[in-house]
Amino acid sequence: MKNLILFITIIFLGCTGTLNEESEFQFNEISVSYDTDTEELEIKTTIENISLIDAIDSVWAELYNCEGLVISSVELESAYTEIMSQSPYEIKYTISELPYDVYTVKFSMQDALGNLFSEFSEPKELNPIDPSTESQPSIIISYSMFEKVNGTYVEIIDSVTLDDHEWKELSFYLHVSDSNGFSDISHVKYELKGILEGCTEDTNGDGEISEQKIWLDYHDGGTPDHPWKFNFIDYYSVNGICEASFLYEGFINLRPRDGSAHDEACDEDGEFYSGCAAEDCGKVGEVYLKFIVTDSSDEPTVIDEIRLKIGAPTS
Repeated sequence: MKNLILFITIIFLGCTGTLNEESEFQFNEISVSYDTDTEELEIKTTIENISLIDAIDSVWAELYNCEGLVISSVELESAYTEIMSQSPYEIKYTISELPYDVYTVKFSMQDALGNLFSEFSEPKELNPIDPSTESQPSIIISYSMFEKVNGTYVEIIDSVTLDDHEWKELSFYLHVSDSNGFSDISHVKYELKGILEGCTEDTNGDGEISEQKIWLDYHDGGTPDHPWKFNFIDYYSVNGICEASFLYEGFINLRPRDGSAHDEACDEDGEFYSGCAAEDCGKVGEVYLKFIVTDSSDEPTVIDEIRLKIGAPTS
């Protein structure tokens, strides 16, 4: 199931540009939606006229698909003709049988002096393959695990070794498909079970030696500051063609063998999450991971029994 190609082929499909800092105009409240029943595409934006000196002459939008091809170009309309600090522009028009894809809109405007300004929207999927009443469960297509070594990501097969003194960051990547679309996925998280051995001495001087930890069942050990969840990275594409599938990334930090605190995790009061305080040791042992995708279907999609052996440094 592990898939190195998944990690290598992460592609950011678009960007939301900001106009030059010296620009007199700013695109705000960008909105793009498609009604599958009426087959109407609605595009909206509000343009902020910062200086209130120059008037807006014209505003138009170009719809790009995942391949970067222009699907349509249309002029946006406004009910106002005078110079205003906030000018709403919008258009609603029919595009019959708009295919599922991840679309980006380029908003452009020209002021009364002929100056041109433009900005891209965030990529957004329109017309999911199955947007109807039937809720289909998500599918975990593949997963992969990596550790960061000297700034380079190295794939983990089923084991990782603690560092003597430095915290180690592990990354989990999921490729998830859902025919109901990205918005149908409510959250993606991970849990673990297993045994981590106890420490051998009171390294942090608290009068106790940390004992082993045993989790017979999968549990979520995340905190509000460090939840055990995956974050959406991007829509998945092959040769520029977007599919109804998505890439997610999760992180977990492993304490070094000497039990050191994670200095960057501490705020001014010395508290942020449990990694802030030193412990007797970074524990070793064997755990099993479970990845969970929850959507509108009756049951979450799960892949589990992913073995991860955590070993002590050999030096």
